[in-house]
Amino acid sequence: MTDALPTQIGKYKIQELVGEGAMGTVYRATDSVLGRTVAIKVMNASIARQPEHRSRFLREAQAAGSLQHPNVVTIYDLGELEGHLFIAMEFVHGTDLEKLMTGAEPLKLQSKLDIIVDVLMGLSYAHKHGIVHRDIKPANIRVTEDGHAKIMDFGVAHLQSSDMTRTGLVVGTPSYMAPEQVMGGKAVPGTDIFAVGAVLYHLLTGSKPFEGPTLQSLFYRIVTDMPRPLAEVRPGLPSALNAVIQKSMAKEAGERYVSALDMANAIIAVRAELSGNAYASTASLTASAVNVVENFAPKPVPVEPKKPVPWKRIEVIVAGAAVVLVGLFALMRPKDSARPVATYAAGDTATPPAVIAESASAAVSPPPAPAPATESASAPAAAVKK
Repeated sequence: MTDALPTQIGKYKIQELVGEGAMGTVYRATDSVLGRTVAIKVMNASIARQPEHRSRFLREAQAAGSLQHPNVVTIYDLGELEGHLFIAMEFVHGTDLEKLMTGAEPLKLQSKLDIIVDVLMGLSYAHKHGIVHRDIKPANIRVTEDGHAKIMDFGVAHLQSSDMTRTGLVVGTPSYMAPEQVMGGKAVPGTDIFAVGAVLYHLLTGSKPFEGPTLQSLFYRIVTDMPRPLAEVRPGLPSALNAVIQKSMAKEAGERYVSALDMANAIIAVRAELSGNAYASTASLTASAVNVVENFAPKPVPVEPKKPVPWKRIEVIVAGAAVVLVGLFALMRPKDSARPVATYAAGDTATPPAVIAESASAAVSPPPAPAPATESASAPAAAVKK
């Protein structure tokens, strides 16, 4: 490919140049088949020429393409043109966090925390799918026009670290790298958590957590020093935020937050205190971390379901009610009506005591008990009918 602006890359019609960096060039383009706007990142030819870089790029970019989350820029397509590998991805209308941090209008503290929580939610999703970003920094965080944050460059971050020691130069910004990266160790989810803590520090103080006159001195500070406390650099910030940064930027990965979700929870708690409502959340939090915010919502008191009344108890109640009704009926009837007319002749003047006793006993005796209920659903209904 030449230095001139290409007109088309595969099925994508190029509209304009968006940006250039050490890893490649980004264009805004239109998908001629689907008609949607996309961002095309064309990687440098050196990546395609090296078999190891090429195969690793394709493998990890394909894995990143499986990520579908509101806080991760979606990868749509992979391809190659004239020896250049390219990625077609979601075009996000907004600004990189790096530019927002140096803009004329400063971000509010609540907005800064919202952005970091969004980043952590995207990382939590990626980590659950076995993908570590390895290069979280302000330039790789895209903030949309409505304040949401999306992580960019999943699947290509490893290429920057692979050339770092070979050339003696660092591609990108090493100030957010974790000690294990500096020492050449394996990147783990805690590596991304360290980087988020470093970005949060920079976002809150306006200064990078580690700086040095040379690359060696910078790496030494990352491995041995902790960033200055927030109270020294920017007095007035909540002390809880300093605790979040200290934990997320611990030298040993095992001493950091267990997960990005845990760190998000800690920041949401601080965010809620700032808003004056223990259960408050902004639109950004609601859109991307709703399941986390729900952890702070009051839980409804469980209502114990009513226990079914035993059938034997119903039988006793019905029998008792029958006795009361019969007694009332007997009191309300005239005295002469109590004689069993059909049993004795008209000339009889008295009712034998034995007959009266039998009659009274039959009137107040409870109905025969129904058959015992079984596990069948039809047994209670049959008992009622009887």
